[in-house]
Amino acid sequence: MQKLDAKWENGGCLYMVCSRCFERVSGPDGDTQAAAAKAQTCRMFLKTSLAQKGLAPHHRAISTSCLGICPENEIVVARINTKTMTTECLSLPQDLSPEEIAEQVLS
Repeated sequence: MQKLDAKWENGGCLYMVCSRCFERVSGPDGDTQAAAAKAQTCRMFLKTSLAQKGLAPHHRAISTSCLGICPENEIVVARINTKTMTTECLSLPQDLSPEEIAEQVLS
């Protein structure tokens, strides 16, 4: 086994987009594939915004399964700061576009 150093360690952030939130807000009869695609789109907008701000590769965005803290009818993005070793969980309105989510998370 080889230990690898993550590029986002020592001063970066890891952004985790809860893909389960997108499924939940699409409703009980919602299209889970469309919800997963929207979560991926949100992650891609975060990655693009990080690159445009010059924060990549020390800041990374990933999609993840349920974080277990998600309020009903909201989207959650967790931001883990590796410098301060703190985690912020941001709860965002479900009607925001992926672009708006990225803007709010990085503001």
